[in-house]
Amino acid sequence: LTAPCGLVQLDAAGRIESANATLCDWIGRPAAEVIGRLDLAGLLSSAGRLFWTTHLLPQLRLKAIS
Repeated sequence: LTAPCGLVQLDAAGRIESANATLCDWIGRPAAEVIGRLDLAGLLSSAGRLFWTTHLLPQLRLKAIS
């Protein structure tokens, strides 16, 4: 699953496979701390978490199915 603009790519289990520099800047963490994690939402601000869990992740899952 790849988020719009290539910000992050997840494997089928939701583990972060790659994250671009923009996402790492936004969350204030280096890629080495992000890659391999299952909890992207835990790295985001409360507004980012809400958007991720209610909109973006469900859309990515639908895209992967179709």
